[in-house]
Amino acid sequence: MSRARGLAALLLLVAPAALRAQDSVIVIDPNAPASDSAAPGFPADVLAELLQVYNDSLTLRLAGGLALPSGTRLGGTIAVFRGITRIAGQVDGRLVVVNGDLLIEPGGTVRGDVLVAGGRFRVEPGGTHEGEARVYWDAAPVARQPDGTLAIRERRRPIGELATAEKTFQSGNLGGSLLLSTGQTYNRVEGLPIVFGGVLDWHPSPDLTGRLDARGILRTAGDPSPFRRDLGWLIRTD
Repeated sequence: MSRARGLAALLLLVAPAALRAQDSVIVIDPNAPASDSAAPGFPADVLAELLQVYNDSLTLRLAGGLALPSGTRLGGTIAVFRGITRIAGQVDGRLVVVNGDLLIEPGGTVRGDVLVAGGRFRVEPGGTHEGEARVYWDAAPVARQPDGTLAIRERRRPIGELATAEKTFQSGNLGGSLLLSTGQTYNRVEGLPIVFGGVLDWHPSPDLTGRLDARGILRTAGDPSPFRRDLGWLIRTD
């Protein structure tokens, strides 16, 4: 118990110093739920913003990273897709880094707002950043097009969502659905599970409801051992 209290006290001493050293950086928790997002954890408004900035004809677009050496200067709006952006010189303007990291090295200066989507942002001792900084850890769901612009990447659908057939029916106070689908994942133990069955709902009166959910599971990877059956089942009643 005394060791835990000592560790808690140490964290309380270190945390304020760490916060003071990074008071210009706003870090968005990637585990926080985002309402109306194109990808889990990535805000839709930020996605629209970075696409607008990157695809603007007045933006200096770079792909694969950037290394700005000491003694050099860039001005205007700069957007970098992937790679590591190292600033040892001077940037006067807005800087957007998509799915990459931004590092301001000793002697480097960025005078302008910074947006890092899908990466990390660090200012080393001797480096300077003047402006607002926003950092989102989750990768932005974008892909580079042949003309050099960015577009939203189509969301990958799980295999269970691709291979699903469902038929619903209703007759009087009886209703339900028939289902045939694959499992969400493939593994060497079960193969690709196939789920089949249905749900039967019975509503004889507004105050009485019954439900029967019966499903079978066929495991496509055979197992010669006596410890597992290739056919399983799941039955639920309410």
